Amino acid sequence: MDRIKRNERLGAMTHLLIQTPNKIHTFSEFCEMFGSAKSTISEDINLIADSLSRFGLGTVYTISGASGGVIYQPSLSLDKVKDTLTSISKT
Repeated sequence: MDRIKRNERLGAMTHLLIQTPNKIHTFSEFCEMFGSAKSTISEDINLIADSLSRFGLGTVYTISGASGGVIYQPSLSLDKVKDTLTSISKT
């Protein structure tokens, strides 16, 4: 598999989190998916969490521990999130 660029990882992880709200995704799941280290995935999750929070799209919580991961909790309906992301991408 070719090296995946950061912006590609960020887009794919954001999409996955938004499509599966309130579901825990482990860091190992993302590491396997993208062939990246946990530290890299952790940095990416922080960027995603900051961005979603900044635009009022929801909150990303991290769960520590051996089976830790991340969970996305939307603050808007799924349709509103899609509309907001579409309008952001058009600018």
